[in-house]
Amino acid sequence: MNMNKKGKNIVDKAIDASFSVIAKESGMKPMDLFMVGIGYVAVGLLMVNTGWLPASLRVLGGFIIVSGLAGMVLIARKL
Repeated sequence: MNMNKKGKNIVDKAIDASFSVIAKESGMKPMDLFMVGIGYVAVGLLMVNTGWLPASLRVLGGFIIVSGLAGMVLIARKL
């Protein structure tokens, strides 16, 4: 990992910076954002498992699942 002098890596610094902006603008806490990630994954699973949707929307559901999971992993580092 790429650590700086204070022991934080680049990912942690980016997460801290983004949370400070989000907290200042909207007042959301990390747990609120984690719940949004769960909602993203749920919507993505719904899109993937719905048989009557065209294939392109099912692929989009897969991307939504991946982005929701990635966001949840990054947010979980702050919880």
